[in-house]
Amino acid sequence: MTLKQRREREKQAMRDGILAAARHIARQQGWSAVTIRKIAEHIEYSPPMVYEYFANKEDLLQELVREGFHLLTTSMQRACYATDGEALSPEAQLNKIGDAYCQFARVYPELYQLMHGLGVALDSQERVQAAQVSCKIVLDTLMRWAQSKNVTLKNPEEAVEALWALLHGLVTLFIVDSSQKEDDRAERLAKQTLQSLLQAWSSSA
Repeated sequence: MTLKQRREREKQAMRDGILAAARHIARQQGWSAVTIRKIAEHIEYSPPMVYEYFANKEDLLQELVREGFHLLTTSMQRACYATDGEALSPEAQLNKIGDAYCQFARVYPELYQLMHGLGVALDSQERVQAAQVSCKIVLDTLMRWAQSKNVTLKNPEEAVEALWALLHGLVTLFIVDSSQKEDDRAERLAKQTLQSLLQAWSSSA
């Protein structure tokens, strides 16, 4: 390993440590408690060290939003395949995507809150851009389902928004704002309501 490579690795490790510290503080105390000073104390460095990697707190939070949607997208992509690597039917994929969405919120509640502006004031346009890839996965899967069922969706983008609103509402009710973190109610209701939506779209075709 060259000296340059070692320095790059050290810089990346420091950057990752700063982001991890912010998430840890947020999970314990909420995002309002996250400050550059507290992050610096957590990693046992001075605040100027944090500013070498992020211009300000908002810059750091926006990076975490991007990281969160990357993790969510990866989880959704994996959900589209069975354990043996074979692709599932579009309807099964939609159900698995719903499960993956709820499970993401359960595993990363602090990231989920940040990604959806729950108690955190961030530029909404930044969040929309970060969510585009995740939305496209849902849109592509929904279009495959419609084709397999010979269903014409009048406005596929609005259909995706309806699905996203459904999942977000359930997650907010039963995971983010609930003390019963291990209850699988969000996943069960997501599956039931998703089936009702698909049936309604099929009937209206």
